Amino acid sequence: MQSLQSFAFILIFVILAFDVCESDDCSNPLKSISVSQSGKANFKTIQSAIDFVPAGNSQWIHIQISSGVYKEQVLIPKNKPCIYLEGAGSKSTSIEWGSHENATFDIKASNTAAKGITFTNTLNMPVLLDVINVVQAKAAKIHADKCAFYSCSFLGVQKYVLCESCRLLGMRSLDQMVVKEGSWS
Repeated sequence: MQSLQSFAFILIFVILAFDVCESDDCSNPLKSISVSQSGKANFKTIQSAIDFVPAGNSQWIHIQISSGVYKEQVLIPKNKPCIYLEGAGSKSTSIEWGSHENATFDIKASNTAAKGITFTNTLNMPVLLDVINVVQAKAAKIHADKCAFYSCSFLGVQKYVLCESCRLLGMRSLDQMVVKEGSWS
């Protein structure tokens, strides 16, 4: 029931923040799928759950992610809008990947929301003061509109959240999110 209330809060927030009717707006009914590394869910990986969402999707898909450290890169392609990822809390659910070239979490689809997840780019981690060759490691790259993050954390090095021509709901800047550059806590 708590998940449904959380989703309703984010959905109402999206509707109020953007009361302009557009062709890619999401509709109800809500469809839920689950992810757990234990295998006691619809999918074992977050990316496989996103891959399951049909191209051109126009209804909200709630992806419930169980506690755990998911060592994978996650991409939401442009043709898969209306996805709401909900973890078990940013201290319990994390997505980790180590790459200079690609972000751990890459959003290309509009109408995307996430709650209770830590996104970490593990490249250069832990960052030591005497290391010379530290390179950029983006935790998230957002090149979409109407994206919302609630109770999420982003960990990486240099431009840990890269927002390219995007609009984050309810935020004028990224400093309203929990972001830690060059730390491992």
